[in-house]
Amino acid sequence: QEPAITQFWNTYASTNPATTGLFYKHAANAHYRNQWDGVNGAPNSLNVNYGMRLEKIKSGIGVVYRHDAIGFNRQHKFLANYAYHLKLKETVLSFGVAGGVELLSIKKSAFITPTPVNDPSIPTPGGRDAAFTSNVGIAFHSKVVNAGISCTQLTAPKFLLNTSTYSATRHYWMFLEYHHEFTDNLSIQPRIQIVTDNVKSTYMASLMAVLYQKLWFGVNYSVDN
Repeated sequence: QEPAITQFWNTYASTNPATTGLFYKHAANAHYRNQWDGVNGAPNSLNVNYGMRLEKIKSGIGVVYRHDAIGFNRQHKFLANYAYHLKLKETVLSFGVAGGVELLSIKKSAFITPTPVNDPSIPTPGGRDAAFTSNVGIAFHSKVVNAGISCTQLTAPKFLLNTSTYSATRHYWMFLEYHHEFTDNLSIQPRIQIVTDNVKSTYMASLMAVLYQKLWFGVNYSVDN
């Protein structure tokens, strides 16, 4: 499963490669979440991305690293993003792809078993496997409206640990945001993101106020998170 991050507007490049280089000439972000601190098996996530715009070739390129830990699972993902920016007057329509490697491992201390282990369905503690993974997306950008749809883990990579196979599920993402400037020094930015794996859906909404294009504050709300 993919982690759903509350401050999702900072991590678009991780879930929609079409946003690479779309909003800024250079953009870097690091996001860390330590959830339910002190609870055994509690999730924590690290997301790092960087993207840049190559105006001469109407493109954006970038890299993404994601680490996600929950329960026994430890996942590392490395992606390279590419986006082609099609300019339409004062708007841009972007098409993006990403490809890379995802690594799944099992925490060494996860299982307490007899020796030898006679159950082949129990993964070897410390076992790991790697697989190719990819994302695709489309995004629209203007001064007022940004929107995008994408699919992550498109190839549904499979990982073999002992005799058990684990599959990464395809996720489908949609975001929509609106920027309204009251004055040169004050703007309001409502946003929404929806993600589903065709089993469970999560909705996250944000209302942000930006002062002097430097300071922002606001509220977030998530449903079925």
